[in-house]
Amino acid sequence: TDRQRLMLGPELELPSALLGRGSLSWGYREEIGWLNGRTLFMQAAAEASSTLHVVGRLSYFSDSYERELSTESFDEVGLYGNLRWRFMPNFSLEFSLLSRAGLNSTLQTGLSQDRLGISTRLALTGQL
Repeated sequence: TDRQRLMLGPELELPSALLGRGSLSWGYREEIGWLNGRTLFMQAAAEASSTLHVVGRLSYFSDSYERELSTESFDEVGLYGNLRWRFMPNFSLEFSLLSRAGLNSTLQTGLSQDRLGISTRLALTGQL
């Protein structure tokens, strides 16, 4: 199809930044293709204890879409969180939250400035 995309960019991670219990990372990604843009992010991941793992990520997205006579752009901020608790040796409970909110928009396709999307997931996983 004509919907190809290439994403490239650096990521810097400090694997022992949180007193040996977790890492901090920052990244930048340039996106080229049918939807051009860039993404900046900051992430923290930690083993709060031997049974609790936490990840948090804050992202900024800036995308542009080329139409026949103009280029339309929009900016969003994203938040991701994941909490995994191993409450028994073979069983874990996991909760995830993913959210994106529009900061501005010149899109003429029905998206407004106050757009917001939230997705959550709750899972019980185990191994026999």
